[in-house]
Amino acid sequence: MWVAARNNGRLNVLDYGGSLGTSYFQNRKFIEALEQIRWNVVEQSHYVEAGQTHIQDHQLRFFKTIDECLVESEPNVILLSSVLQYLEDPLYLIKKFSASKTTCLIIDRTPFSSSDVDRLLVQTVSAPIYSASYPIWIFSMSKFLQTLEPNWSLIAQCQSPEGYANSTNGFEFSFQGMLLELRK
Repeated sequence: MWVAARNNGRLNVLDYGGSLGTSYFQNRKFIEALEQIRWNVVEQSHYVEAGQTHIQDHQLRFFKTIDECLVESEPNVILLSSVLQYLEDPLYLIKKFSASKTTCLIIDRTPFSSSDVDRLLVQTVSAPIYSASYPIWIFSMSKFLQTLEPNWSLIAQCQSPEGYANSTNGFEFSFQGMLLELRK
């Protein structure tokens, strides 16, 4: 809403790793009164194909790559919600978005620690959900903010609903969210 207010009621989101538009549907009630809405989800092929086939419309669109999305749309917000920690090279993505014309970056549901170094752990999904494990980055907050500093200004920061967690060996971290604005 902050971005839309600064852009004549125009909200154009690039939701990287946005599944089948989960964040769009969670927030649709709040944004439906805006003058212009475009929600672009960049996701894995099978999500994109399902989204394009079953739910895509004039507001909600699905793309397989960032570049494909940028050909069709000019987002003023980039949303990275619970995705950076699962990427092989998350800082590459941050740098790529820093080179775009997008003025707002929202990072949410992302694990950070007070450590001076990033840590790569294994996240185990509990059996009642499904049996799986994934590599997960726990970012050093200070190192992460240093990486963002040349291109982005931190506007706001908050704790995500997941809150605090500990690894099996006692390493403490918390899930955080932040709103950043591109430096001019």
